[in-house]
Amino acid sequence: MQLKTFLMIAACATIGVTEVVDASEGGWIRTNGSASRRPDAKVLGQAAPDLPVSIVVVLKLRHETAGVETSRRHALPDGDLPGDGEAGVSQGTRVAAPSAADARGVMDYLRSEGFTDIEDAPNHLVVSANGTVGIAQRAFHTTIVRLSHSDGSEITNLTVPMVPSYLTQVDQVLGLDSSQRAHTLTHH
Repeated sequence: MQLKTFLMIAACATIGVTEVVDASEGGWIRTNGSASRRPDAKVLGQAAPDLPVSIVVVLKLRHETAGVETSRRHALPDGDLPGDGEAGVSQGTRVAAPSAADARGVMDYLRSEGFTDIEDAPNHLVVSANGTVGIAQRAFHTTIVRLSHSDGSEITNLTVPMVPSYLTQVDQVLGLDSSQRAHTLTHH
């Protein structure tokens, strides 16, 4: 682990990144997010701290938070999937979805870090917010850089996003990598 941290710091120093977050610090847990970039991308340096970002925090289903080893389909009655049933939300989804308190904890954290326009989905599976690169780097204990590649430019996080250890309900943080876009799945 120390070699990995050293190599990351050395790589960042060669591209002019001055602030690198040490992922081994206590009190933080890794999310299931990723830190990746295109093979043809060239790192240009740190992203401007005042650059706007829109993030989405994905919460774990309650049976996952509790450590139950079942698939999402089997955790729901009669094999219902989220979105099945009346009004787009089945009874099974309400049972397995994160609680309002889970979402409120994430919303409170985002607000305390400086995010604005914070919204909770009706099923509490996602919380969205707006902020800046500087706010996101601090809130998710990561470093965000600018990249250039054959299709243009983007920003991306160099390390997996992290959250304070009391936010165990967080699964992923999306929006730190401008090459990835959220898409809505629809049935035709």
